[in-house]
Amino acid sequence: MKSFHSSIMTDDTNLRKIDSDSDHPVLDLSLLRETFVDDDERIRQILEKFLSFSKDTIPDILGCIAENDAEATNRMAHRFKSSALTVGAFSLAETCRTLESAAGQKDWAMVRQTATHLSPELARVSEAVARL
Repeated sequence: MKSFHSSIMTDDTNLRKIDSDSDHPVLDLSLLRETFVDDDERIRQILEKFLSFSKDTIPDILGCIAENDAEATNRMAHRFKSSALTVGAFSLAETCRTLESAAGQKDWAMVRQTATHLSPELARVSEAVARL
């Protein structure tokens, strides 16, 4: 079982990857590092904006679920997934993908179960960002 830790990989891109117990990393900065040529300050700003966006998005998603609005839940989960993928928050993105799929199928049991993982996954991303 993998432990949650930070490590610097020694390949040519010198990317930082924060692993979790899942098959998907909590935070993989390779795309951001490639795009912003290792501009750590810019990367941190983007991650902070993502965290702020996410803290507002999760309550909105939970509100859609409380209203049994499958279409809005699906749409918001899709948007959240895309944002998570953009910053390399792959484990959170996978949770959003599962939520999006369940909402699309109107599988409310799976929607509600998956939604309970949003805040803990975001907390893990936040912890990973704080370690940078």
